[in-house]
Amino acid sequence: MARFGGFCTVDTGRASSRQRCTRRRPWIAIASLLCLALGLTSTAQAQVDTPAAREAREALRAVATNRQELASWNNLAYRLGLADAQYELRLGGRAEPNVLAATAKAIRAGAQGELADPAFQKLAEALERRASELQPVAADAWSAECARQANQHATVTPAAVQAARRELLARLEPLERIVPTIGAPGDTWGDFLSWAATRDLVFKDTRDLALLDRLEARWQGAPLVWDAPELVEASLAVQSYIPRYRAFLANETAEERAAAWNELGKLLSTVPSTASP
Repeated sequence: MARFGGFCTVDTGRASSRQRCTRRRPWIAIASLLCLALGLTSTAQAQVDTPAAREAREALRAVATNRQELASWNNLAYRLGLADAQYELRLGGRAEPNVLAATAKAIRAGAQGELADPAFQKLAEALERRASELQPVAADAWSAECARQANQHATVTPAAVQAARRELLARLEPLERIVPTIGAPGDTWGDFLSWAATRDLVFKDTRDLALLDRLEARWQGAPLVWDAPELVEASLAVQSYIPRYRAFLANETAEERAAAWNELGKLLSTVPSTASP
């Protein structure tokens, strides 16, 4: 697909970049909403979670775990924008690549001092890769990207669904271990996350698209309330699985895909490409 347009305490005393308000001209908002509604991302694969994203989360956890007891930690975390990077990495495909790139740049700038530590450089490299794969397609290339995507048909097979289910289960089980009551009637987190219905995704087929929508929305918002790494990982796994399962149910043909992307290309061609935010 093409994209157009927790684990430690990082007490920086400020809101993350995505929590602060931004202003955009109406045409930009319209184009962005259109593209987000269609689930567009910068590579041929879903961008909710990728090897680069997982490596970035793990690298940030490693840096924080080894240093957050140091007196200088909060100041360093603030200076590097680690709270912002942490927040973005929880958002899956909705992450802002420029925030991740800014943290990587700050780490690289300090590479002659304490930030020369391989753990920091590994984090910078992972953030750069994640930022690169999330980078939006330039407005003047939208139509061309749609034309390219029109020819990128790939069927989601039953085997692919089963593999995705195994991955989903592997990410749900750690959360169940730290919240053993999550499956009990009346459990607050279990009720909020519709735990029984979520577990059923692993073992049962469903054509209830409204249920899939509800589960996706619940799990998408959960890490903003509690940033335990087990919950973040489970959240991203659910958000990765559901779109893949929807694609399996849709069983889109090559002709249907081409028609949809070509129509989108026509719509996007009417959006101004030279206007500035």
